[in-house]
Amino acid sequence: MHLRNRDLNLLVALDTLLKEESVTRAAQALHLSQSAMSHALARLREMFGDPILVRGPRGMQPTPRAEQLRDQVARTLRDVESVFANGPFDPATTTHTFYVGTIDYVELTLWLPLVERVRRTAPGVRILVRPITLDKYQEDLTEGRVDMVIGFIRKPPAQAHKRLLFSEDYACVTRAGLLQTGEPLTLDRYLAAGHIQVSPSATFTGVPDLALAKLHLRRNIVMAIPRYFSATDIAAHSDLILTVQSRIARRFADSLPIRIFPPPFALPELKLSMLWLARTHRDPAQQWLRELIADVSRDI
Repeated sequence: MHLRNRDLNLLVALDTLLKEESVTRAAQALHLSQSAMSHALARLREMFGDPILVRGPRGMQPTPRAEQLRDQVARTLRDVESVFANGPFDPATTTHTFYVGTIDYVELTLWLPLVERVRRTAPGVRILVRPITLDKYQEDLTEGRVDMVIGFIRKPPAQAHKRLLFSEDYACVTRAGLLQTGEPLTLDRYLAAGHIQVSPSATFTGVPDLALAKLHLRRNIVMAIPRYFSATDIAAHSDLILTVQSRIARRFADSLPIRIFPPPFALPELKLSMLWLARTHRDPAQQWLRELIADVSRDI
């Protein structure tokens, strides 16, 4: 197969169709007529020997083959854009799409001030956020599904560039009336209570359990749940204790009936970092976003 026999503009059409999952919206995004977009889809179907988009119960849906192509096509177009990029990156006029892998913690602490800054300085920018886990984030980076990852990553790969954003410690969250006013959360009370654990990877072991194990102690985890809000809401309305990052506890202090206590045993400091690979290291758009994230992090 020779590239000269292929219309590479069809990759732009394919990328937009997979993002919008609608011929009408894809046509609008590319400033084409609906008939031109339908013609492009017909050519894509012929090229790949696959329907690409099929009608489902909630509109058009990508086929399994199209899902396989989604990340590869997006990555290819980003690489092509970087080839033709020249001159300084202008956030005020760019329509760049960034792909960032993050943990739930980042969504609750960093994204609101970041998106407000982006809307002021780069109104055409879009950010697609993908959830990551510690066991798969390297694959997301190397295969180009994300441009960078942000998380509490203790042992980053040797080939990755890393930038520390800020440090974090722990707090214990209980419902407001679990302990009497002025009563401390002692280690005995902590160990006697039931606990809820935030666990995106669906395990019953977290940092507090590793710290307790060094003291030959163990807590009783009643539930592990992947989201911070759900865990904090349950702690606010039950007798379960949640041990969580301090900024998360403070994030919900005004909206939920909770009390916040220092942990009754030593826990290690966490470091939120940003990681990226050589592929995006010198890209002006990526450099701009990394500096913006670092700047917002300093305010946090």
